[in-house]
Amino acid sequence: MNSPSFLDARAALVCLDLQRGRQAQAGPAVLAACRRGLTEARRRHWPVLHVQDRSLADPWPIQGLEPRPDEPVFQRRGPSAFSNPNFARAAVALGGPIALIGINLEDTVLATAFACADRGLEVEVCLDAVAAGDHDPHAVARVLLSPLRALAPRVRLAEIGRLLTEDAGRFAAANLP
Repeated sequence: MNSPSFLDARAALVCLDLQRGRQAQAGPAVLAACRRGLTEARRRHWPVLHVQDRSLADPWPIQGLEPRPDEPVFQRRGPSAFSNPNFARAAVALGGPIALIGINLEDTVLATAFACADRGLEVEVCLDAVAAGDHDPHAVARVLLSPLRALAPRVRLAEIGRLLTEDAGRFAAANLP
């Protein structure tokens, strides 16, 4: 099987760990940005992939961020969404670019962004739609955003609004038939 070329690529929104067991780690502003991103991705008919942490005591989706019946849900075992081989196949088959939203920057989001870069997939980390967990978000940003910036241009850091306005053309072009 040949890898998809850039012309064949499909953009996707990946929702990481938007589960009740992690909801307390995300503030209302992050959850609102996740809702906005998910709503707009669906409106624009972008593929939406949900990745969940199978080890959580309360694994149910956060209200308002539930997967639709036609959106695949992947249970991850490791820190990256790519720890699920079916997710890895789906993401690589789509070809990117991939936008990441969800919980937690210091584990799942960071690991998934690095795994995308390892596979040659463009990734956009939507910072306002990503929670920093129980830690001081400014401290997390100082420590973790530097390695993500070092992966440019393969990894880009943006706000969900920019993805939906300035970068919408790039994502829309990737989803043309």
